[in-house]
Amino acid sequence: MFFYEHDSTLARNEYRGNKDLDRQASMHELVDGLEGYMEEGTVSLLKNFQELKVDPLEIGGQTMGPASKHMSEEDWIKFWQSAKIFRT
Repeated sequence: MFFYEHDSTLARNEYRGNKDLDRQASMHELVDGLEGYMEEGTVSLLKNFQELKVDPLEIGGQTMGPASKHMSEEDWIKFWQSAKIFRT
């Protein structure tokens, strides 16, 4: 959305689809479609990480604050593997 809000000229120049990006409604449709595509891909990627029992993004380290009870890597992977991931 950065390009849409701050530089719609760039978006129009780079776009190769069929929508008329001079129309605000078409621009919104494109942005909504891109957001959905990115969310779907992100959720799919995270679910694949869970199935593989890996945490390459170190989500476990990011979710544990200094005041949190320490969780072993084994416990984190068990938790991570069963965590629900969904689109908002």
